[in-house]
Amino acid sequence: MNIVYAVKIFGALLIVLGALRMVAGPGLKQVMAPQDWKAVWPVVIGTVFVSCFSWMVPLFFVTFSVWALFAPRFFGKGNEGRLPAYVLLACVGPQFSMELGNIGGLRDVMHLDVFRIVEIFILVPSAVALLARRERPPYPGWLMVCDLATGVYTAYWIDQLFGRFSGTAMGREGLQVVLDTLLPYYVLSRGCVAPALRRRVLSVLMFGAAYECLVGIAEGLSRHVLYAQLQYLYGVRWNILGAMTRGDWVRAQAAFSGPLVLAMVSLFGIGLWYVLRPPGKSRSYAVVGLILLGGMVATISRGPFLALGILAVGLVCLRFMSARRFLLLSAVLVAAAAAAWSAGLGDTLVEAINNTSGLDQQADFNVLYRQELLKTSVALIQQSPW
Repeated sequence: MNIVYAVKIFGALLIVLGALRMVAGPGLKQVMAPQDWKAVWPVVIGTVFVSCFSWMVPLFFVTFSVWALFAPRFFGKGNEGRLPAYVLLACVGPQFSMELGNIGGLRDVMHLDVFRIVEIFILVPSAVALLARRERPPYPGWLMVCDLATGVYTAYWIDQLFGRFSGTAMGREGLQVVLDTLLPYYVLSRGCVAPALRRRVLSVLMFGAAYECLVGIAEGLSRHVLYAQLQYLYGVRWNILGAMTRGDWVRAQAAFSGPLVLAMVSLFGIGLWYVLRPPGKSRSYAVVGLILLGGMVATISRGPFLALGILAVGLVCLRFMSARRFLLLSAVLVAAAAAAWSAGLGDTLVEAINNTSGLDQQADFNVLYRQELLKTSVALIQQSPW
């Protein structure tokens, strides 16, 4: 391991974190609890330090596991400290992974990554605490519908394992499905029933998204990836290419596996920015929104901008109608769009786009490629809707 190279990466990420405090700090303070505002900084710095100076991937998972046990104490005791720490660590952790095997006569035990580490060391104790509590707040009816949908989804995927794997492999894959689906859903849906804790968790998640977006902006402006350089430092790969480009521009990806993931985190952060907005107009809070939007721009991804347009239309509609009417309208529009597309509207739109591209063969190829990709995707969905 090149210690000088590690110091450079660590220093660059600290500079970005300091810039976030100076530029977006006043806006973030308006929606974050004072305790959370003080806690996020040592947690992010500690995570970055563990990421840069663990020498090798197995040692990283050991040190990160210890850190996952210790980090919630900055936010508080019990689930009031675990849940904010969970969303922050999941957002700022690097994409290291390894196969855990040769234990107790089992060749393959589990695929480990940052998300499963925080699930095991943070969400499992949280789930135990939720199950052991005596007083339980009433749950709304829509949450019961979500419970049913999540349970059916998990049972479906576990059912797909029967007949395809051995008993040991099926148990391993079933455990991973439970860890990745049921456990986070149960803890977050039951632990965040109280409005105050829910707001804390969402504000900390928005902080993590803003930090990653500022890292993305730094990558786009400097034309150098930051987190992805850890691959060369540790001699591992978590994506096929060290850095994706579009033309002469580097597509930012921050701590995630690719630009599209960062774009989706940015999009989710914009939604949180709107939900958590303070009463009255605030220029400092608008800066936080611009950072989230800048992170999406730095990914140079076209699909997320379409999703952002849909999100913007939805937010405007919510100002003039209730949430129930908006959901009903969305369902009707989705059904109408699906019927129109099946009736040939999609081919008509593609031909119109081709006609506007003139003699640009590369643009024509991009449009036709995505048309064929969409047709294949629709055929797969029709073959297996789940």
